[in-house]
Amino acid sequence: MAVPSPGPLVQPWTDLTPQEKRARLLDAAAEVLSRDGIDAPMPAIAAAAGIGIGSVYRQFVSRDDLVAALVIERIVFTTEEARAALDASSAWDALVALMRTMVERQIADDLMSEAIARTSDRPDVSERLDACSAAIEQLLVKARAEGTLRADATIEDVYLVFAGARAGEQRLPGGARRMLELLVDALRARPA
Repeated sequence: MAVPSPGPLVQPWTDLTPQEKRARLLDAAAEVLSRDGIDAPMPAIAAAAGIGIGSVYRQFVSRDDLVAALVIERIVFTTEEARAALDASSAWDALVALMRTMVERQIADDLMSEAIARTSDRPDVSERLDACSAAIEQLLVKARAEGTLRADATIEDVYLVFAGARAGEQRLPGGARRMLELLVDALRARPA
């Protein structure tokens, strides 16, 4: 079987560093899985990356490993954003900005919800999810302390915001943004 050409401007696979190979493969997988669904065939992912199927399996032993790597990549990015938000002068504004960013990504990337659900019991994924939750929880603690977040708000409420936004988008195009605004308002501390 001939190896598909990645295109004229793409660096040959053999010239890439291991990190560059992984990045190209994850980018191709994200594109194919988003377009064709989480069970898209591995040869389609290989073709999108411009490599043979053997090169895919040298990087990732199974589809589950590949999907988990995509999930971990996105979770780590979100964790870094949450940690960076801790330096903001207003924890509330940083929390709302983080939730808006995450909802926008959710709208653009339907794949992630299913991918997280499918891989969340894996130790490598659950460890990253826990770290992400801890970073967001630190932001919640800071927002509660400044008096801008309801005293009874929890990390589970933040996850409910994302579930509500996802449901809102399924119900009505643009519904995720409206649901987010309603739920953010419900999380805001009210003056006594």
